[in-house]
Amino acid sequence: MKSKLLFLLLLILSLASCNSSEDSKISTDFLQSNYSEEFHELNLAGQELTQVPNFEKYLTWSYIDNVWSIDLSQNDIEKVNWDLFNYFPNLKELNLSYNKIKEVSLNHNFLQDVKLHKNMLTNADLSWLKKLNAVNLGYNELKTWNDIKLPNSVKTLELQHNKLEDLSWIPKLNNLSKLKVEFNNLENEDMIELKDLKMLKFISAKFNKLSKNLEDKFMKFNEKNK
Repeated sequence: MKSKLLFLLLLILSLASCNSSEDSKISTDFLQSNYSEEFHELNLAGQELTQVPNFEKYLTWSYIDNVWSIDLSQNDIEKVNWDLFNYFPNLKELNLSYNKIKEVSLNHNFLQDVKLHKNMLTNADLSWLKKLNAVNLGYNELKTWNDIKLPNSVKTLELQHNKLEDLSWIPKLNNLSKLKVEFNNLENEDMIELKDLKMLKFISAKFNKLSKNLEDKFMKFNEKNK
């Protein structure tokens, strides 16, 4: 009985210690000191965070209304409460690169630029971001269109260093002008879908399973559209 009580006591103390450590890191002073009024940016990069802060708890609305960009890159974030970003009505740029995130599901009215490269993504749903202009999903674990959902507003899409096996979904992105898909598992026939992209000006597809002839055509295509 005593051993069980001792175990429970140690467990409670351990949890309290973790919470205390997290609370001592994330505070009003900590968040405000990392906010740039000049650039409207909340820069929390490289802070060894394991979770996204509950911004509403620590920031007044005068700060929240004026944040246009949030940088949470180079942390240790695995799971994200994506609703926390909806507190920022004017948020346009979000950087969560270099973390350990496996899934993303974002719904925000004004986000235009999202960086999620260098994570562990197997699923990314950004289809509700109706003003999304640029998205970087490179260096993840994405395989097919079932893993990726994007709005047709996207103009720049980076998907390099994933495990893509097809591009059958690409024609839906009829505003796409720049596409990076190097270091995937794509073959010549997968690239046929690109012919329907009337706005496309740049394609980088090296280090797939493409013929040398097709790679040369892409190079000439890029040169022509410079």
